[in-house]
Amino acid sequence: QAHHIKGLILHRLGRLPEAVRSIERALSMMPENASAHANLGRIQAESGNLAEAEACFRAALERDATVAADHAALGNCLRLMGRLDEASQACSRALALTPHDPLANLNMGAVHFEQGDTGAAIDRFRQAVQSNARFLEGWINLGSALLADSRHEDALAAFRRAQELAPTDAKVTFKLGVAEAGIGDVPAAVATLDRAHALNPDMFEARWNAALLLPRLYESADHIAACREEWRRRMTAIEESLDLRTPEKIDAAIDAIKTITNFNLHYQGYDDRPLQELYGRIVNRIAAARYPDLATRPEPRDRQGRRRVGFVSAFLYRHSIFKTHGAWITGLPDAFEKYVYYFGTVQDSSVETLRREADFFFDIDTPEDFIAAAREHKLDALIYLDLGMAPAIQLPAALWLAPVQCNALGHPITSGLSTITHVLTSGLMEPPEATLHYSETMVPLPGTSHCYNLAPLQERIAGIAVPARDDARVRFLCSQNLQKYLPQY
Repeated sequence: QAHHIKGLILHRLGRLPEAVRSIERALSMMPENASAHANLGRIQAESGNLAEAEACFRAALERDATVAADHAALGNCLRLMGRLDEASQACSRALALTPHDPLANLNMGAVHFEQGDTGAAIDRFRQAVQSNARFLEGWINLGSALLADSRHEDALAAFRRAQELAPTDAKVTFKLGVAEAGIGDVPAAVATLDRAHALNPDMFEARWNAALLLPRLYESADHIAACREEWRRRMTAIEESLDLRTPEKIDAAIDAIKTITNFNLHYQGYDDRPLQELYGRIVNRIAAARYPDLATRPEPRDRQGRRRVGFVSAFLYRHSIFKTHGAWITGLPDAFEKYVYYFGTVQDSSVETLRREADFFFDIDTPEDFIAAAREHKLDALIYLDLGMAPAIQLPAALWLAPVQCNALGHPITSGLSTITHVLTSGLMEPPEATLHYSETMVPLPGTSHCYNLAPLQERIAGIAVPARDDARVRFLCSQNLQKYLPQY
């Protein structure tokens, strides 16, 4: 027992390897002690040794299956290993023993969340904080689930409660700032994110989010100019102070660029090339720090046979990107070998069409998965259909995965990235000075550059009767994102 207690003290001191050795020594003397097995499992889990942790929790439960906390801990371990069905079963056993246990409800909620059942997750997290109103992790998880469900006001309330419990916790303060941004309170969100960064200067994500936050709607042209100048000032400060000298700092920067884009900058009515290039320089530097071997443009491949062309998007379901660019893939001549990389989760008839038409179709979960796949496939050209929309695509776009890399303008803005060689645009839409608006080499395609199939739309509206209106009222329809309107409109 002395070795066991010593191990727990070492754990509290953060000396995890010593704690493991001490409890292993205890277990060599009392192998039937379920509590020691479970405590060793918790330390192994905290150390990232999940397989070892699982074995410890199972050993504890073989000796005493009545401890709900051990079932819950096993469930969390299995969740972290991606074994969600087994995790759900373990958490269910914990809840059968203690239905109102905060930790068991928290872990079951986390399983539901990863299974995509956000509603069930919210219910479990609520039960956790109702059972223990001071359960910090419960409030954080509840707020995160509510954010994912676009319930921003409720999320804000949860994170405010969490901050009351941990006012100097940078993670909690960061989450609160994200929730404030979600309800459109940009000044409050920026101030909160700045506070999170002050609490933890290594939290690059807080600084990155604060720099990129912009209003969705502006009061006046002067308001736009002021916000634009503040964006430039903050991004310039990041560029000048960007520190990527350690793996930890690189990890923090990578995590940041995978979570948010500078989408809101592009709806202010200005030529964004200079600011996009500022943004692009930062993202290119961060990506190159993680993948230095992909920071140099490869030579064109001396290939015999069909050229390999890749298409990347998170919006290949029935979305405007599929409607405008889907035929780029389906209509590509057989002289090319088509590789399609889909970052989305929605599966519908549009996705299935591309799955059939592509020579190779890949469902991509993470930027790292795509980078590994593109390396292996040795593409001749890579076309990003909608740069600037999906955060996960920013990291690979800032690397050299093919000798020719194109911006297809599904999101119509220059990338600013030195790794994007060409912009594929519309010959009809561009003004005479258009080349000045792009950091890439401009390639005007015939017509609008889109192949929009009107037939499905015509079929859907053919039977709709337009109601008669005789009240002489004028009605206005905004059939697009409201932020695309400038103040004068």
